[in-house]
This record gives sequence, structure tokens and C-alpha cells, in this order.
Amino acid sequence: MNSVTPLPTFTVLIVEDNPLVISLYENALSPLPGVRTVVASDGFVALLQTCEHNPDIIITDLDMPNFDGHQLLRILQADPLYHATHLIIISGLREDEIEHRGSLPESASFIRKKDFSVDGLRLLVTVQMEKRQAAADAGAN
Repeated sequence: MNSVTPLPTFTVLIVEDNPLVISLYENALSPLPGVRTVVASDGFVALLQTCEHNPDIIITDLDMPNFDGHQLLRILQADPLYHATHLIIISGLREDEIEHRGSLPESASFIRKKDFSVDGLRLLVTVQMEKRQAAADAGAN
């Protein structure tokens, strides 16, 4: 009888209103073992998905219709349950526009859409996976 230890699941919530960009992010993360993606089209759906899936990372756009990324970030930052959730913000907004709308959490990673690369996103997610695994290993000892 072969016993296979399942890979730990690392959940990434993608919050984006553009289906092509969602596909790009999902394809970028698909080679990473143990990564599961969940998608939300705006900040409100993202809050529901966050409660349901408790993601390890949230990748979010800022400029979305209805409930935007800034509103999502404010709510998540106010709730201690989500302080360990790493935030990756990918936006085409200029820095002055971001500041005018409420700035970004200091612990968040920020990627300008024009500077986006698949390898860069994979690296950010991989680093967070390794940090989470190291913390879990340290807690088990």
C-alpha cells in the first residue's frame, strides 16, 4: 500500500474585474505545487470569498467597479483575523491617485501593471509560501 502525503494547500484569492487578467494570474500560478486559486470580480465578492476560503494571499486590483480594492483593503486591515494574509496589489493607478484614495498597507507588495511579470508574481507567491511553511515548521517543533 503506497501512502502519499498530500501537498499542503496554499490558497490565493485573485480579486480582478478583467477576465483576461484573471487568466493571466491563474496561469502564472498554476505551475506552483499546492497552490489553489479562488477568484472574485470585486471587493464585495472578495470579502465573501475571504470568509469562506481564508486565503493565504490576496492579489487585488485597486480600480474596480462597485466595491473597489481600496474598500477591500480597509476592511481587511481593520480585522485582526486577516493581518497574516499577505496582500499583493497590482494596479495601473499612479502613486498620487493611490495616495488620494487612501494609500496602501505597508506590509503589502505592490506591482505596477506596466511592470508586471509572470516570474515576479510567482516569486512573490513562492516567498510567501516558504515563509508560511517555515512558520508552520517552527510551530510544530
